[in-house]
Amino acid sequence: MKGMLVPEHLQTTMDKIKDASSTRKHQYYNLTFVRKDGTTFPTLTSCAKLTKTKDWDTNRLVTSVTDVSELKKAQAKLEDILESQRQTVKELFTPVIPI
Repeated sequence: MKGMLVPEHLQTTMDKIKDASSTRKHQYYNLTFVRKDGTTFPTLTSCAKLTKTKDWDTNRLVTSVTDVSELKKAQAKLEDILESQRQTVKELFTPVIPI
């Protein structure tokens, strides 16, 4: 994972993996990954310990990484729309001639 993550997220990731492997809690966190071309993208990452069974003795983790680039773009667009609406409402309720 070291080459795939932005450096500042490496320690957080290692801490989450350690926590998931010792507590069996499903961990969710946001990370920024690096593509082969050097560009970065935001992700929602989850990590959980696989449960041992009588037929399968394991100490492994399963990790899921979801690219949330489009979600982040949609959230930013929504925030822009909301800010525009706030400004419109503010203008509608601001008197033309000060009282």
